[in-house]
Amino acid sequence: MVKIKINKSEINVPQSWNELDKYQLLDFIRIIYLDSKDGNFSDVERLHKTKIEMLLVLLRQTKYFLKIWERDCKYKSIFLGELNKVLKLTEPFFEKVEGEDKDGNPQVYYTAKYDLTDNVLKFFRKGLVSYYGPGELLNDITFDEFMLADLKFEHYLKYKKESDLDELVAVLYRKKKNVFGKKVEYDADKVDAMKEQFKDLPKEIKFAVFHYYTSCRQFLTNFFDKVFKVAQATEEKNNDASGWFDVKFHIAGTKFGSFQEVGKTKMFVILKHLQMLEAQREHFEMQKAIQAARR
Repeated sequence: MVKIKINKSEINVPQSWNELDKYQLLDFIRIIYLDSKDGNFSDVERLHKTKIEMLLVLLRQTKYFLKIWERDCKYKSIFLGELNKVLKLTEPFFEKVEGEDKDGNPQVYYTAKYDLTDNVLKFFRKGLVSYYGPGELLNDITFDEFMLADLKFEHYLKYKKESDLDELVAVLYRKKKNVFGKKVEYDADKVDAMKEQFKDLPKEIKFAVFHYYTSCRQFLTNFFDKVFKVAQATEEKNNDASGWFDVKFHIAGTKFGSFQEVGKTKMFVILKHLQMLEAQREHFEMQKAIQAARR
């Protein structure tokens, strides 16, 4: 957070996705994902307009605030100069990407930064019922939840079907057992029914969950890099999305028990164990290669 003064009042302005409140998050999602269509910005003018909308959300102001601001400046050039300085408050929410346009020419564009690792959308309401999501970095989901969530995430990236977002939400969000209790346990057999219930959720909720999951997965992919490489290699070898299923199958009957028991184990516990095993395997292969070279 940074403090700035507006009309003699100091306000705290978020400087990361994790610092947004629930309502600011949903406004950002609407602006970036729904208004921009794809969440990517290669057009400078469109990016500038998007940043202005985001700035108003951060400052909790309306467009009328801009009109008053411009009116109070002696020249429009002064207003634009001041505005550009304040727009820097939106920069932490974007990242610069260097790529190519459709003709293969170098192109720089901006996309939303995926660092929403704290689940700001802790719950949402549908009718009279509240549905609760995971904690920070998906730290309380089981391996079975992760497997299906990751499958739906991959499917959405590939096919862009909203039904996959519905299912992603259905995997991660559930009712509580009672007012003060924990969420009801994950049941894969009930996901399809919940998916149908979530079809008419506001799109900003679905994309907020997508942004949160993308951010967490990006962190997990870097932190447990060896494990994700193995899963990816398995998928490419089989030419399907069976990577995590194969991982689960191969560790069943060992430290974590049966196939079903592996699925009920926390995701972080499984990934940490697999990362260690893969590191040990790589070390063994390296030692083996060194010994062979000495002969």
